[in-house]
Amino acid sequence: MLGTGSGWFWAAVIGAVLVEWQTTRALAAEWGVEARYAWWWTR
Repeated sequence: MLGTGSGWFWAAVIGAVLVEWQTTRALAAEWGVEARYAWWWTR
């Protein structure tokens, strides 16, 4: 398996962090648009 001394382990960790960061930003942007146009205060 991949130990913490393995370069592949750290590459996988960095890749996972980048994917998580991008997904979080995309969801926040989508929810921001939803909040702007679909919530009760805009009616």
